[in-house]
Amino acid sequence: MTQIFYLRASWCAEEFEEIFRKHQIEPATEDMERVKSLVQWSRREKLLDDKQISSILIDLEGADFGNPHILSTVQQLRAYSAAEIIFLKQEKTESSEQLRAALKNQMGVEDFYYKTDPELKQKLINALTGQTTLLAKTVDIISEAMQETAEEHKPFEQGKPLLVAVAGSQAHIGTTTQTFFVCRLLGSSAKTAILDANRQMSTLLKGYYAPEMQSERTVRIRGITFCEEISEEHNVFLQDMGVVCAQNADEFAQADVAVLVVGTKPWELEYTATALKIARQAAARSLIVIASFTAPETAEGVKPVLGKLYPAEYYPDPWSDAIPASEELKKALMEALRNAGC
Repeated sequence: MTQIFYLRASWCAEEFEEIFRKHQIEPATEDMERVKSLVQWSRREKLLDDKQISSILIDLEGADFGNPHILSTVQQLRAYSAAEIIFLKQEKTESSEQLRAALKNQMGVEDFYYKTDPELKQKLINALTGQTTLLAKTVDIISEAMQETAEEHKPFEQGKPLLVAVAGSQAHIGTTTQTFFVCRLLGSSAKTAILDANRQMSTLLKGYYAPEMQSERTVRIRGITFCEEISEEHNVFLQDMGVVCAQNADEFAQADVAVLVVGTKPWELEYTATALKIARQAAARSLIVIASFTAPETAEGVKPVLGKLYPAEYYPDPWSDAIPASEELKKALMEALRNAGC
């Protein structure tokens, strides 16, 4: 017996009874009229955490939730449920097509069907009983296991200076903090420095910390070197580009390695999706995504939605030696740098 959760319009309660009965599908149901907020519903619905639930079927007929609200709901569900999410709409409209495209492109939700489609029943049967998704998940698990068993990277050798551009999905997401973190993380294997062309960052920091070293164009503060320009004294330079947007997307993408810092909280999701779209459309040479101030278990939960990302937990002191080094992130960065240096 296949178990699913069915959030339905009450007047359509028996609409798919024949499909459920014929294909041995056991639905746990709730009426959409009782749901005031899909996001709040997704947070409280403990039944969805049941590992036996293979699919969550959401009928949006008669529901009046905006597209961003529905996207946030998917992000919430992905945080604790591995079930496939299937959406139903009464008929095709401009707004529903925008939602369908956003769910597919930003969330990876492939199953979005219209009730006016003459092939709806067969498509729904395939979605609720098919094995295609299971196969895709198996391939992902095998690929990830192969990545984890790859040999460790050797120290980065001196060569042409390479540029790592760091940009955030929105303001105050931790872009500068993660720039410092990546600089320190790579410091044991490369000669790293942060580009500070107008000395704005180093001047600010000198108001709080005494420089460990200072020259005409270089200053070292708390173990991090800040340079006015790229030189051969270092082989990896990091540039904090602020918020990624249409105006700086090309510059961001043209860096040898592009690091996108995103948020995973529900209210950050729309910004994260937009930033990922900008970075991918700009065809970044090598894109690495860091989930800022995110616990590992949260990052794993949103992975089906956002794709591969590397969590960076919150620490009040960004200079602290207690911040654990992310070996997985370091391996990804070193591999990207080596490929860029070839």
